[in-house]
Amino acid sequence: VCATHAPQLSNMFSRVVLMALLLVAAAAWRAPMRMSSGSLSRAGVVKLLNTATSADVLLSAEVEEFVKSAGSSMHPKLKKRIARKAKELGGEMPATWAKKPNLKLECRAALKAATEANDLEQLTAAVATAEELGLDAEKVAELSAAMELKTQLEEAAAAAAAEAEAAAEAEAPAEEAPAE
Repeated sequence: VCATHAPQLSNMFSRVVLMALLLVAAAAWRAPMRMSSGSLSRAGVVKLLNTATSADVLLSAEVEEFVKSAGSSMHPKLKKRIARKAKELGGEMPATWAKKPNLKLECRAALKAATEANDLEQLTAAVATAEELGLDAEKVAELSAAMELKTQLEEAAAAAAAEAEAAAEAEAPAEEAPAE
């Protein structure tokens, strides 16, 4: 190889290396966008939206699970797009499709039901769930303490009523005996 062709060869070699790196980078960039076996990606759902020919495909269980697991930003957007496309294709999205549960709301409802039902075990379970979800700790503690106090007062009242009834029964036979 002559000295005059050496710069051309090194320039050509660097171009080949650059092209190879670009191809690898492009393949790596597109890999997450492809649908993997058994699960969908965002790009897969968008592709499905663009190519769907029936609403049943869009409202499938696999798509519903993906939309449910989507984040708080992507979930409503995908749900709206799927509903719009399903309507265009002549289908209707059920109201409960891909609905995320509101755990804090359910927990508050469980706490309220436990306090209204005067059930200490139910309240204990609801308080534990509330603490796991990070609800207002002071309010949970107040509810728990109030429920325990109420239960203790009811037990004391029941014991007092039982003692009064036992005392009344003890006096009743003594009064009946002299009447004979």
